[in-house]
Amino acid sequence: MAILAAQNIHIEFQDKTILDNINVLFPENKITAILGPNGCGKSTLLRIIAGLQHHYKGEVLLNNKNLTEFSSKSIARKIAVLPQSISVPADMTVEQVVAYGRFPYRSVFHGNRQEDKMVIAWAMEQADIINLKGRQLTTLSGGERQRAWIAMALCQQPEILLLDEPTTYLDIAHQLEIMQIIAMLNEKQNMTVVMVLHDINHARLYADNVVVMKQCGIFAQGKPKQILSPELLEQVFNVKAFVYSNTDTAVADIVFPVGLMDK
Repeated sequence: MAILAAQNIHIEFQDKTILDNINVLFPENKITAILGPNGCGKSTLLRIIAGLQHHYKGEVLLNNKNLTEFSSKSIARKIAVLPQSISVPADMTVEQVVAYGRFPYRSVFHGNRQEDKMVIAWAMEQADIINLKGRQLTTLSGGERQRAWIAMALCQQPEILLLDEPTTYLDIAHQLEIMQIIAMLNEKQNMTVVMVLHDINHARLYADNVVVMKQCGIFAQGKPKQILSPELLEQVFNVKAFVYSNTDTAVADIVFPVGLMDK
């Protein structure tokens, strides 16, 4: 069952097509990875399904209801978004940053209620940053900062978590750390996750479903191990790749890019 759907999405900017007749379903309680070359419209699609991008043709359905029928606060209670970059005052503590995620539930007349405090603590625990709550954000490593952003998103108590390249600029260990947190949220909290990724093998390892984009449209979608083949990398990324099997681990095979195709 699809909790979120994009139907016939078309958007242009200054006579340039950004997305062209996009149709895609995002299954409930599953992890979907969106992949594709730079400039193919991945981040724009994510912004549209998050309700942050307007002036497009087509429709986005959330639980079979048009997204335009929801208020912005109602959307924020159902969908949390982690963009590529976030700006906050440099002197804010981790706990203060995470608390921002309670904005859909607050009124102008109330500060942090007891319920808010409980959710903030829960979110920091899920992201494994309880021990960092008093630290200023500027003192954190890249991986720690990314976990703080995830905790802030979790404070919205969303049904759906949208992430735009959540492992960008992180080293290998922190990339895996973030991916494991995302997998845990999906498994233990039944959270639907949609994330833009560049790492093919992260998509193969963690995603239930992949959507591959090329030239402003959908090139392929389906199960990662069926879709993410050397043939697809050649056609979409102009990259030559091989599949290497490894029977010693739970990861049965890895797609390994080895070079560019001859033009």
